Amino acid sequence: MAPDKPTPVRRRVRRPQSSGPPTFVLVGGLLLGVAGLYFVFLNDVNRTDTDAMLGAAVREFENGASAEQIEVRLRAAENDSSVSAEELSAIRKLRDKVKERDAAAALAEHNELGNEYLERKLKNYVDSYLTGSPETAKVRVFLKRADVFMKRWPDHPERDWVKRERDRFRGAIDFDAPLTYQDVAWEAEVLTRAKPRDYTLAFAAIEEFEQTAGAKDLERTAALRKELEADRAAMHEENMVQAKRMFEYENDEQKAISRLVWGVIGTGDQAMSNEAATYLLKMPSCDAYLRGYQSSQPLVFERLAAHPMMKDRIADL
Repeated sequence: MAPDKPTPVRRRVRRPQSSGPPTFVLVGGLLLGVAGLYFVFLNDVNRTDTDAMLGAAVREFENGASAEQIEVRLRAAENDSSVSAEELSAIRKLRDKVKERDAAAALAEHNELGNEYLERKLKNYVDSYLTGSPETAKVRVFLKRADVFMKRWPDHPERDWVKRERDRFRGAIDFDAPLTYQDVAWEAEVLTRAKPRDYTLAFAAIEEFEQTAGAKDLERTAALRKELEADRAAMHEENMVQAKRMFEYENDEQKAISRLVWGVIGTGDQAMSNEAATYLLKMPSCDAYLRGYQSSQPLVFERLAAHPMMKDRIADL
């Protein structure tokens, strides 16, 4: 079976450039919008304590201070006995600017996570498997991934490219036709030959197919299950050995945790998953790495949070 690894092809799908204004333009506009506040409150020859606090808040905004730091200044200005109606209006405007800035930064960070998924799961897949007249099984995998992207990153600048490719490939096959064994076998292969391997989703796809499969196809999925179960057992044993070696002998907690995380979410076997979770929870920096997954790999984090042994730990982060 072919690995889920991009291979050279003769023709590549043309990729559109990201649309929409870059983040620095958005932030620059916010800074220009707040510049007027700076001169109002710093150039007044009859400055009050309220003026001083507002001026400090403006400077902190321009220097990229956190919303919490700026709010300390704004509350001090707001609570000053000499604060005027004009100054209260300026306080509200600056709070709005802070919210706009932070929302733009959060969206940019969120979309940055989408870039990796876009490249690895969609564009590379199209280049490798969907040139010419692609097989229905391979198209179905792309469509499923495209749906995940559209739901997860609805405001991504390359959303139009994903939608366009999704519509193009959806029109090339009979998407409403029942799944075939070839469909599920390819999906399982893609999921379990890539790195990291995801047996959880592979077995879930097989189970879904078996709900409506005929006797002949059930025989074939039974053989496929047997093959994947043997591969999974070997992978899990190797992962646990490597994780312990990395942590206990190589002092590389990061790599050990990476292996254990996928041991928790990617085996599709409760006993194996629990074994990985037990060791993961003993890692000295477990909480710090879990917080990192929460911000940098939300799809992985959500699956971790659903594990019975991880729920309470994650809830306390």
